[in-house]
Amino acid sequence: MRFAKFALLAVLSLSMASCSVQLGTTQQEDLLMRTDWQATLLGGVGVVTPTPVTLTFNEGRGSGRSGCNYYSGAVEYSDGNIKFGNIISTKMACIDGGVMQFEQNYLNALQSARRYSYDASGNLVVSGDEVDIQYKATPRQIRP
Repeated sequence: MRFAKFALLAVLSLSMASCSVQLGTTQQEDLLMRTDWQATLLGGVGVVTPTPVTLTFNEGRGSGRSGCNYYSGAVEYSDGNIKFGNIISTKMACIDGGVMQFEQNYLNALQSARRYSYDASGNLVVSGDEVDIQYKATPRQIRP
């Protein structure tokens, strides 16, 4: 009888390990706040810029680097919905080919974002009407 219980527990453990875990709303929102995010895809195209493209959520704001410049804006999120307020950014000129156009496309995509979710690998996907941005989790940076 003991062996049967052990075998059943082993089978249940293995079954559960192969399932993807669905995060509750509070867990999704906590993950946004506790994690720094680095963009890997914009509209299905790999992100290649002189500096990493990042997004951090903190106290009702979303901020980060957009490839060359820094940006920030109010953000609200709940139940998989997300909405950025007006986004402001620094205005450094980057002469590397295409970076300024990429930044404009990225900031426009954030501004039009309406949903967020996590894929099977734990990547954050921020979606708008036309463009998705995919981010990988990076260790939370300690800020002064």
